[in-house]
Amino acid sequence: MKLNAIIFDFSRTLLFPKDTTYTGGLNKRYAEVKEKPNFVFTDYFTFNDELITYLESHQDAWTVHILSSKVIQDDPAVQKHIGHLFLNIYSALRIGKKKTDPELYRIVSEKINEQPGHVCYVDDKQKNLSAASSAGMMAIHYTNNTQLIADLKKL
Repeated sequence: MKLNAIIFDFSRTLLFPKDTTYTGGLNKRYAEVKEKPNFVFTDYFTFNDELITYLESHQDAWTVHILSSKVIQDDPAVQKHIGHLFLNIYSALRIGKKKTDPELYRIVSEKINEQPGHVCYVDDKQKNLSAASSAGMMAIHYTNNTQLIADLKKL
């Protein structure tokens, strides 16, 4: 089957906490710090620039999109850093479905005008990947960039 589009989870695939000991959710962390005086996004979060550079160099191969749980991706720093690369950025919260619901992935496939079988979903959480697979998508469990790039090359 031909891969036409990749949908990425945002947190812990494309974005990581700057504090490497932080184990909580990034949307939760964002909610805690965004109202601080002199808040600077990159003081708390770091982009996966190695993966972003890889995706930039393969823009002719597929379209790339983001499906996040909540709203961290709306921060202006995110748009400034990666807005040029991702065709669409979706929020499960705004769509009104949980990332464990296969219907969410069917809805997003429809929004990007692709059949689920031509879409790959990348996430660090197996339960979300199971839902995407149930919707008919290819799924890759993200553990690190080397593994992900090798898995994408296989597709």
